[in-house]
Amino acid sequence: MDARLPTHTIYRPADLTAGNGRWPVIAGGTGGQDVKITAAYKGDPDIVRYAVTPDDTTAFNTYNAANPGNPQATAGKIFSFNQPWINISGSENEGVDFGLRYVLPKLPFGNVTLNSDWSYLVSSRSVQQPANLPAVETNDLTVNGVSRWRGTSNVTWRRNAWTANLGAYYVGPSQDSGATTTAALFESLGRPNYIAKHFTGGQFVYRYVMASSISYNTSVGYRFSSTTSWLRGTRVRLGVTNLTNQAPLQAFFRAADPNLTLWIPAFFFGLLAQSVVKPFGRACGSLV
Repeated sequence: MDARLPTHTIYRPADLTAGNGRWPVIAGGTGGQDVKITAAYKGDPDIVRYAVTPDDTTAFNTYNAANPGNPQATAGKIFSFNQPWINISGSENEGVDFGLRYVLPKLPFGNVTLNSDWSYLVSSRSVQQPANLPAVETNDLTVNGVSRWRGTSNVTWRRNAWTANLGAYYVGPSQDSGATTTAALFESLGRPNYIAKHFTGGQFVYRYVMASSISYNTSVGYRFSSTTSWLRGTRVRLGVTNLTNQAPLQAFFRAADPNLTLWIPAFFFGLLAQSVVKPFGRACGSLV
């Protein structure tokens, strides 16, 4: 290590003003906060500086003369800055997942299978614990797509080499944290159901409620037999994503800007594990 580098920066009493100096602002650190400095103060142990040079002293004296109400203690240039990271927040989610699968007896027109998988969220919360401040608990349930109910159901038909599928995907209502209003307006409107009164972070907030959404997908597939020459064993699937062209969930104030969502209705063509996406219908985002 360079011999000019002290382990800590030692400030001289002459550099301090009535024992109330301020250390230089360090991006991302604790710099800029008022601290009580005495002649024994040795600086932040996570900051290693070069020894103070005459140029440093001149620069600080010039600044302090021009800013008598905000004096800065003289310090050398920073050599290294150690910023250890700590986990100051966490989140917990509680819920129930359940599913049903039923295979119907063989029918004259083929085999039919029913699948339905659902999740019910009981609670969702996150806790922020910043240093030297009280912990803040946030209630995330039914906020920004974290719906209480979410589920998908599928009907699959199979006969010989042919298969077909129809699926539905449900997302329950949730609040948009970016679309808020005041308690006064909520009361003046007669407490409408499109505004939710939500307790989070130790206070009530009033947010726009995004309605629930159901979208449908469908597909049909074919498996070439082993007797086919170059296509033997190949499976082909042709389908439609978002069959009814359902618009994605978005808050009313963003509805005029469709580029804020990536939900794109599209045909898809699959060859084994490979697929090619060809968009159609109303495009709600950038096409890839």
